[in-house]
Amino acid sequence: ELVHRDGLAGALAGRDELGLDTIVRFVVKFIDHPRYTSVLIKVAETLLDIYGDLLHQSGRIAELLVRLRAKVRTELRLQQDLTMVIGSMDMLMAACKVSHAAAVPAIEAAATEKPSIQT
Repeated sequence: ELVHRDGLAGALAGRDELGLDTIVRFVVKFIDHPRYTSVLIKVAETLLDIYGDLLHQSGRIAELLVRLRAKVRTELRLQQDLTMVIGSMDMLMAACKVSHAAAVPAIEAAATEKPSIQT
């Protein structure tokens, strides 16, 4: 709701280290969950916009950001792999359709031919 009303930056601003820790932990834990990904990407971007210059001052937050980066990288690799698999499956399905389309007329022609009797 905050994202739609442009209130996300206001809701995230003014946090102390403990408050940031809680939010960043939540983002790290759920950013790869399909239900929350789109919102948490916006939350992570907003956090970095607001606190980007200050994050290096906290060891805890810096460590959480390293974990977030690793999780995002893993998710990106997974998405790339899935995209390649989908592309391969699309090619196989297209080949099956072409093969099937070529085979149907030949089968129909063979089925309608009258057998010839040779003597």
